[in-house]
This record gives sequence, structure tokens and C-alpha cells, in this order.
Amino acid sequence: MNGHLTRHATFREKVTALLSTANNNTYESVTSVQTRLYGPLSLQMSYTATYNELPVISYYKKLNPITAVDLMYKF
Repeated sequence: MNGHLTRHATFREKVTALLSTANNNTYESVTSVQTRLYGPLSLQMSYTATYNELPVISYYKKLNPITAVDLMYKF
């Protein structure tokens, strides 16, 4: 899902499912907001949540969240 919040800000959401016959399914959701700062500079903030039904290694968590802030330069 993509959408413009303002003239320079964009909202994006992407959901992915990797299905397995061994019930080791993985689901991932990436949500982000990107805005133009000045000229070729942009700022993007994102949140990624990955859920593994059966983690491969026993001490891995089923839900793994990642938060990121990126400063981007467009050539």
C-alpha cells in the first residue's frame, strides 16, 4: 500500500508471507514514511516486523522488530 501524506511525504506498507509445507512460515511487514528534506536529501523512517512460526535456532525469538532512520541522497 502506497499513499501520499503531503506533497513531499509518502507512506508505504509492504507485507510478505513465505509459506512452507513444514509449518516454518515467515511473515514480514515493512511500514515506512519518506519525506524530502532539501534538494536531493530525503529522510526515511521505517519499522520492520518479522514473525517466524518455528525459529530455526531455539534461542531466536518468534517476533523480530527493527526500527530504522535513513538519510538518503538522490543522484
